[in-house]
Amino acid sequence: MFYIVGVAHRVQSKRKGMEDSEDQRQFRECMANAIQRFKPTLIAEEFSAHALEKLRTDTGAEHESVTRAAAESLGIEHRFCDPNDEERAKMRYVEGSQLALQIALNNNEGLSNAEVNNRGFAIEIAKYWPLREQFWLDRLSDIKNRDLLFVCGDAHIETFTELLRQAGITWTIITRQIGVTQRDLEFWEATTKYLDAHPELRR
Repeated sequence: MFYIVGVAHRVQSKRKGMEDSEDQRQFRECMANAIQRFKPTLIAEEFSAHALEKLRTDTGAEHESVTRAAAESLGIEHRFCDPNDEERAKMRYVEGSQLALQIALNNNEGLSNAEVNNRGFAIEIAKYWPLREQFWLDRLSDIKNRDLLFVCGDAHIETFTELLRQAGITWTIITRQIGVTQRDLEFWEATTKYLDAHPELRR
């Protein structure tokens, strides 16, 4: 059984030595309650050691995974599941922001800035999220039939749970939208609507 927690990625890491934000305290409490109730084999997350290193490079400060720290404090094994840059390159993964930039530089259709952004991220969802989500599942192949707690970006929940359904893996959502803002919700709603209106992007 996959016990799923949907979050905004900003709650998953912080500078070492800093206090938790209110959302991070809620996140830790959610994990503690889930561990006590469901007794999972491990906690896995859509995050990577490579992402922590990038944060250190970008900010000049060491960062830590809130998920990993919470798992260790609770005596539960932790596993990163997101691909690093080398692994993304191997699967030819392209981020929505990169796609939007490419579209903007070759905008022969006169798309507005909002349409460019929506299109870029819609393509990422349609073409690249399946690759990335399969990577998560492959990282957990040795324990996919055991109980585990999985933390991912809230916007991935519908697509990732569909992948689990197709793989014959049972799942339940513990909670959603930890740290998610109204702006986040509006962004992903606009992207999803754009994708629904342009089914050709799925091909």
